[in-house]
Amino acid sequence: MFLNEKEIVFVDQYLQHALAILYQGGFVSHEAHILYSRMISAVSEGYQAYLDYVKGR
Repeated sequence: MFLNEKEIVFVDQYLQHALAILYQGGFVSHEAHILYSRMISAVSEGYQAYLDYVKGR
């Protein structure tokens, strides 16, 4: 199953929003919030780079 660019952006924003809610609710520490936010962004950017690579073939 492959996601397109719009779906990647949607999933990234959804996860970032869910993480923000957990942080605001006190379920996630500030440090964990930063770490997970960066991890979500890195995975999204990596997947986007993969799609760009596949399109370039």
